[in-house]
Amino acid sequence: MVNIPTFPSCPNPNATLRVKYDTGIHGIVGDTSNHTGSDTVYTLDQGNIVQCYCDSENSGIQTNWIKANNFSQEDIQILKNQGWFYIPNGSLWGLDEAPYMAQNINFNCQQNSNTGGGQVLSSAASTQNIGGQILGLSNTSGNYITTIFTSLFFLLLGVTFLQILKKLK
Repeated sequence: MVNIPTFPSCPNPNATLRVKYDTGIHGIVGDTSNHTGSDTVYTLDQGNIVQCYCDSENSGIQTNWIKANNFSQEDIQILKNQGWFYIPNGSLWGLDEAPYMAQNINFNCQQNSNTGGGQVLSSAASTQNIGGQILGLSNTSGNYITTIFTSLFFLLLGVTFLQILKKLK
């Protein structure tokens, strides 16, 4: 069985700040749409990450990221069956070049001054004993442009190579 670490709650998880964007277009793992709002990413122990995204209406998505270096295929499948996302390379999301598991949880971005944390609105608990999924790092729109240009470069390289081969025959 996979042991899932305890993740602190957004919007103020009391962890080490990694990056903060007050406004912008952000990516959320498992969701292909762009999200406009603020996004703050925190580093936790053992390479784990918590991401706190808030839109203009105070609806938030907390993404818990677990570094999955030592996860077996069985561990990964167990977590995927429970709604976690497997990310084979975190560098595509601005994280370490390592596999991750990520889980999204909805929360209210308005801070409760009595508790110092957000209200978790999802039925998924942060203390589940099953594993975590990769986190979508904010402002991923630049990744799309890089991917498009890289793909075009290799396509043109391949076409050029084929033309050279035809001339040699």
